Amino acid sequence: MTLTFAVLGILLSFAAYTDLRFRRIPNALVAMGLCAALAVVGLGWSHLTLGQCMLGTLTGLLLFLPLYMMGAVGAGDAKLMAVVGAFLGTQAVAWVAVYTALIGGVMALITVIALGNGKQTAQGIWAYLGALRIRFSGVGAPTPAFVPSTTARMPYALAIGAGAMSWFAIGPLVP
Repeated sequence: MTLTFAVLGILLSFAAYTDLRFRRIPNALVAMGLCAALAVVGLGWSHLTLGQCMLGTLTGLLLFLPLYMMGAVGAGDAKLMAVVGAFLGTQAVAWVAVYTALIGGVMALITVIALGNGKQTAQGIWAYLGALRIRFSGVGAPTPAFVPSTTARMPYALAIGAGAMSWFAIGPLVP
């Protein structure tokens, strides 16, 4: 587990850096992460089997795919969560997603307070929820984009990295 922690920690650090600096997570970094996870698992340096690694990858991607489709996170964030799943497996990536959501919520709150646009953000969320209500009422309106153009975007790789490291430090919240 120590090797998994080290390799995943380095990978998530690079992802957080590129997301902070360039507001993107390069596909090459995601590909290297998947290759590293397969190497760690394939060489027997992890507690996971190759099947569990692949299932973890799929789980991580499926957890963030709806968020990506709504515009709440970027494609790189969804792919990064798939890499986390490849390293940790299905149950662990689900907990990482919970930690990530909690940390991401705190980051969002701090961002809104720091930018001083709480009213504007609340109006955007309210408008989005209203549009979703119309969309799912059967009228057939298109699903709205989640983030209004006036709202600041957050580097979510930082939350994913913090969520993964929190899982390593704390483990599951319930046994």
